[in-house]
Amino acid sequence: MPPSSSLTYRQAVASLNRLINYERHPPGRASTRAFHLASFRRFLDRLGRPQRGLRIVHLAGTRGKGTTATLLAEALCHRGLRVGLYRSPHVDDLRERITVDGEWIPKAGFARHATRVLGALRSEPVRVDGSYRTFFEALTAIALLHFAEQEVDWAVIETGLGGRLDATNVVRPELTILTALGMDHAALLGPRPEQIAREKAGIIKRGIPCLIAPQPGDQPRGVMQVVRARARRVGARLSLVNRQVTATIVRRSVGGMTVQLASPGGRGPCTWVRTLPGGEGLASALATVELALEQMGLKPMRHSRRRERFSWPLPGRLEIAGVRPLRVLDGAHCPLAAKPLAEAL
Repeated sequence: MPPSSSLTYRQAVASLNRLINYERHPPGRASTRAFHLASFRRFLDRLGRPQRGLRIVHLAGTRGKGTTATLLAEALCHRGLRVGLYRSPHVDDLRERITVDGEWIPKAGFARHATRVLGALRSEPVRVDGSYRTFFEALTAIALLHFAEQEVDWAVIETGLGGRLDATNVVRPELTILTALGMDHAALLGPRPEQIAREKAGIIKRGIPCLIAPQPGDQPRGVMQVVRARARRVGARLSLVNRQVTATIVRRSVGGMTVQLASPGGRGPCTWVRTLPGGEGLASALATVELALEQMGLKPMRHSRRRERFSWPLPGRLEIAGVRPLRVLDGAHCPLAAKPLAEAL
């Protein structure tokens, strides 16, 4: 292999794939020593603290966070802003996780940032517990370096798993968003909805406002109690999306969906938004994006003179792979995601 200063894209990906990858091999719930936010912060310090200069929206949740993150990034681009988007996992290509204005990170840029990250890993002191930097940590560092280099106006960052101990939780966002909360990754996050909610709510930061997307109707009361308790403890203002914005599906087909955004009770302006095929989950994501725009001090869709159309791809999320015959791809991984998928089908 050539010296670290001249890694190709293929060599960089191969080196990253040799790191510990908890997406492929999740640790046991007791293995919290595998997550080191403090040491990851120190690692980013050695890379020049790329996260420090970024304006960030941070998202966590069981269902809808990838869709919400993508729609929010596209809405910000509609407003003339330069936007970084970091989401996971990927479906077709590793680079789709890291985009600027909807464009995948170039192979050359990925290789350059990966070379720097991998070089820093080789010179990192051995940890007391014998563990190593993970694949997701390295990828998160690459994303932050890319966004800093590209001087994005906003970075929309989705957690990989959970929230409290997720590598992305080293950032200092200006807004946090919790999407629908339910049961997922119970072997790692805990067997009860309240335990999972506690992990997701770990992204709520002191003094930073947090939006709560519409939640499932059968959600245990204790879930929101956990979220509110976390917000009180850190002094974060909570805003419930469904109390300020409603999203109603006007029409939908294989070709796309039209959603009406309005205030509850029909007060104030409303608008119609055109987007990809979807269901109630996608409509809820649009309502969340609408309130996020208001919280960020930007013109919401309801106050725009033109109707917005969202077209950025959402791989593996009610993705229409063909129409004759109809072929639909979806990665629903838990009951909370499978129920709306069945309804949409």
